[in-house]
Amino acid sequence: MNTTFDTNSVFNKYKRMFKRGARHGVLDECLTMAAILEVGGIIIPGSACPQAEAAWYSEPLAHMLAYRSAESSGELTDIDALRFSQAQTLKGLLKDEAGKRGYALSSGGELRAVVDAVVAVMQANMWVLRDNYSNWYNVRTNEVRTLAPGHRLHHYVTGNSRDGAEPYHFIVGLPSADGKCISMPSFVSRRHFVEVLSDTARVQSGLSPGYSLSMGMVECHYEVRIGKTVDHQHALDRLHPQAPALFASALADSTIWWLRFGNPDAESVSDEVARMEPKAAPKSRVQPRDLDVHDLLPNQQRHAQQDRLRQLLVRNASTLRRIHNPPVGSGPHFDLNGLFYESLNDKLERFYAKQLAGAYSIDDVPDLSVLVWPEPQMAMAA
Repeated sequence: MNTTFDTNSVFNKYKRMFKRGARHGVLDECLTMAAILEVGGIIIPGSACPQAEAAWYSEPLAHMLAYRSAESSGELTDIDALRFSQAQTLKGLLKDEAGKRGYALSSGGELRAVVDAVVAVMQANMWVLRDNYSNWYNVRTNEVRTLAPGHRLHHYVTGNSRDGAEPYHFIVGLPSADGKCISMPSFVSRRHFVEVLSDTARVQSGLSPGYSLSMGMVECHYEVRIGKTVDHQHALDRLHPQAPALFASALADSTIWWLRFGNPDAESVSDEVARMEPKAAPKSRVQPRDLDVHDLLPNQQRHAQQDRLRQLLVRNASTLRRIHNPPVGSGPHFDLNGLFYESLNDKLERFYAKQLAGAYSIDDVPDLSVLVWPEPQMAMAA
């Protein structure tokens, strides 16, 4: 491997990363990162490096953490000794160059800031996931690459996008020498588009939103413009800002459907169907946040909650049917004046919105009994 470096050229190549790192107190970490990227990484491929497991959402960060550990302990297990030495040499040269250019050395800031700096400098190599969650396309050149088979980052992106925790399907990474894969990938989150890439990328997210009760989150579209490239994606977004209002509206619509076209009286609904074990509401109920690791309920528990919600809506429809006493012989498909249903839908929506108190999904409701429609003697005052 080449042991000589054009320090000035390398420094200019990563200048954007260094400037961001200096602003956020992680310049030393960014110098390390640049040296690692230039030598092609220091972790031996396929090794069980603990840093690679801990920072799988950003491969460059994993290499930087491994570098830091090796430098402090002298232990080179899972480390390519030659590349590590190369990176040490280059980092020293870059540190000297930073001093000559007036940079104040800083370190110890948040690791998130290091990943942000990597995303900023690699944005020319941004990739979007398409084709049934298999191929990644360069947003500028439309070149097609894949991640290494079994790469955890691929499963993270696809898992979170399907579960609505992170609806975007973007990573940054370098084209590998074999012409097939993407090396040194890092996940690009919704926060990155707002805070890191706002000068070069424009995002219109949450377009045409609608709430899916079966998924427990908002279904929508988003549009990302990077230079002249425009990418459109369908998305599930459980942190959509309109989620609370859309959730209440969807509950109202579903209740009306059961009242008009279902047969709620024939459904088996337990009196205790709305009772659940109280649980702490997630932070997203108070303030939507960028999620680094999604924390959705297990599928089995989610399905149980969805079933309770369905039965609750059936129960509410049955209560409303008793209140409004449809004409004899009309059966389950009776139809009153459309204006009546519109008025009742509005009333239901206001009721659910009040009871949900800003909840984004069923996961945010500790006790579903708050959504039970008042009994007939109280309903008219609602």
